[in-house]
Amino acid sequence: MAVRMDVGERSGVEIEGVEEERQRVPEWLGEAVLLGQYWLESGLVKYLEEEVWALLVFANLTWAIARSTVSPCF
Repeated sequence: MAVRMDVGERSGVEIEGVEEERQRVPEWLGEAVLLGQYWLESGLVKYLEEEVWALLVFANLTWAIARSTVSPCF
C-alpha cells in the first residue's frame, strides 16, 4: 500500500511512503553507530557537553546581570 501526501502547492515537496512486510534496518545505521562510538571514545562528546554547559552558565549569568541592572518603569 502506497501513501502519498503533498505538503504544499508552493513548496513542491511530496512525501511518499510504502508499507513493507518486514522491517529494514536503515543502511546508514551501522556508520552512525561507529561514528557515535568513536565520538565517545575520543572524548568529543565529553568536550561538547562541557562547552554547552559553560555556554548555558554564561548565558544565565548574563541574563541575571542584565535583569538586575534594569530599573522598574513605574
